[in-house]
This record gives sequence, C-alpha cells and structure tokens, in this order.
Amino acid sequence: MAAVDDLKSLLSLIPGGESVNQKLADFEAYIRAAAKSGAEEAIPDIQAKVEATVQPYVIAALLLGAGGLLFGLSAHMQMRRKLLHGGG
Repeated sequence: MAAVDDLKSLLSLIPGGESVNQKLADFEAYIRAAAKSGAEEAIPDIQAKVEATVQPYVIAALLLGAGGLLFGLSAHMQMRRKLLHGGG
C-alpha cells in the first residue's frame, strides 16, 4: 500500500487535493469491497477443487494404514504362534 500512500501524499500538495484524496479513498474502498465479495463468492469453488484434489490422497493413506494394520496383526499372530508352540 506504499504506492497508494505515496500517491496520496503527492496529491495533497496539489490545491484541491483533499477532494482527490477522498475520491481515491472511496475508490480504494470500492476495490477492497469488490475483491472481498469476489473472494467470498470463490470460496465454494476453491473448496470443491481442494476436496477433489485431496480425496485420492486421503483414500490412499487410509488404505495404506489399513494394510499396515493387517500386516502388523499378521506378524504379531505369527510371532505369537511361534512362541506358543516353541518355535522361537
């Protein structure tokens, strides 16, 4: 916002610059409001894109976790069976 502040200070040197500064401030407020409105309207679209992008990775992580759980249980059961039947 340094450029806007520089412009305001430059315009304040010109006679009648206060009205220009006010118009500039009004224009800046309008731009900020329009940007905020546009950003709020874009939220659902961005959220849908993020969910669509992340979903396969979440599913893959869940499947890998379930596979790891099954592998861990299988290894535990094999070790337990070896220990119970004197194979250790």
